[in-house]
Amino acid sequence: MGDKEILQQLSKIEYHIRLLNEQFERGDLPSRVSSLIISNDWDERQINRAFEIFEEFEGKIDAAEEINHSEFEAAFVRHLDVDYQALKSVIGAFFDDDHYGRVCRAYVRSFKGKASSEYYRIMPEPE
Repeated sequence: MGDKEILQQLSKIEYHIRLLNEQFERGDLPSRVSSLIISNDWDERQINRAFEIFEEFEGKIDAAEEINHSEFEAAFVRHLDVDYQALKSVIGAFFDDDHYGRVCRAYVRSFKGKASSEYYRIMPEPE
């Protein structure tokens, strides 16, 4: 590992510590999104990109466009190298922290009743 890579890793670690410290200072436990950032070893640029993807798809909802789960997944693969399995954690973390709930529900709904069981809490199956 070269000097540049070491500095990038140190920068990520500083970001992770700052993120946790801010939450502890408020007396909060780490949020699901904070845990996601740390577990995926994301930096600020990467989490900002995740928020941008959610914002893009929220714009589609606002424009009365239907969310296509394949398109949503492709955006995460293309921009963050997050595959379908890892995206389950992203969706869950954003939903649990009350970020982009409409996008999370529209994504799950786009499976037309064939969503993974991890998503049942977001959009329970009809009885």
